[in-house]
Amino acid sequence: MQALPAARFFAHGAAINTLEPLGQGLINDTFKVIAGEDVFVLQRLNHHVFPEPVRIIDNWRCFSRYLPPKPALQLPELRAGIQGAWLYHTPQGEVWRAMNYIDAGQTLTTIQHAEHASALGRALAHFHRLLADVPVERLKPTLANFHQTPVYVAAYEALAATVPAASTDWRVAFCHDCIARKKTFAKTLENARNSGVLATKIMHGDPKVDNFLFDRHSVKVIAMVDLDTVGPGLWHYDIGDCLRSLAGQDDGDFNIALAQAFLTGYQAINALTDTEQALVPVAAELIPFELGVRFFTDYLAGNRYFKITYPEQNLDRAVQQLNISDAVPRHGAALGQRTRD
Repeated sequence: MQALPAARFFAHGAAINTLEPLGQGLINDTFKVIAGEDVFVLQRLNHHVFPEPVRIIDNWRCFSRYLPPKPALQLPELRAGIQGAWLYHTPQGEVWRAMNYIDAGQTLTTIQHAEHASALGRALAHFHRLLADVPVERLKPTLANFHQTPVYVAAYEALAATVPAASTDWRVAFCHDCIARKKTFAKTLENARNSGVLATKIMHGDPKVDNFLFDRHSVKVIAMVDLDTVGPGLWHYDIGDCLRSLAGQDDGDFNIALAQAFLTGYQAINALTDTEQALVPVAAELIPFELGVRFFTDYLAGNRYFKITYPEQNLDRAVQQLNISDAVPRHGAALGQRTRD
């Protein structure tokens, strides 16, 4: 890994004092860099996941032009390197980029209080409103078929047909059975888009809890980070993913109180129509199902996509997410109710 040469590329001649890992992302490698009196974030893009990193840069520069001078929610700004280049390419094929470091924020890996959940909802709504005027056609997908659940199911089916089915592991059987049971359900949001019930807008794409930065002295969210997947999609994908990350429990259950607090915060800033509200329970159930399919597919493929620390981690992740998906319908009526402050 060529982290130090990459840091120097973006340091504008300053000596590198500190180069340390930052965050716990499953895709990219992220570092905090202190160069002289300057601090910035350095990130190695996973080129297997993002084969066209220029698209990320082009999208980022495009939507940044639509942001007000002092937005209600901060977004990271790209940092140029030598000769104004936005990307650093190594001879080994690595691709690096840099952005400003938002010093006043802190991440929370788990949420336990309704006030924090409501703040997350407000922040995501602010993000959607900030980018609402960006022409959808100006941004290009950075991941092929991203958040199109039927495509992930089809990829799983194609792979599963080539993998021996002799495993006696209950987790493997559970994943196969759950995916088969929800195959038709997987099409629900895409059917809503295709029929015009939901409109394609600009989504974040990965609004999990640790991509929000909280103020260190209050429950307010001051920034959203990890903008690689910002692009065309459905706001419901963001809502569902945030609910999954916020309310999904380690034991596979779903915390309805936190979910309702999140939706109350969201509706206070960016009210959903009755039709959109009615599809929130679908989004909350669909996104953990989709992620479970992706984790299980990666496990069957030999763990090529998501980072792991032990061979069966993606299988365990899949079971957890599919259990969360199964838990959501028990609370569907409560999620579908219009929430207000």
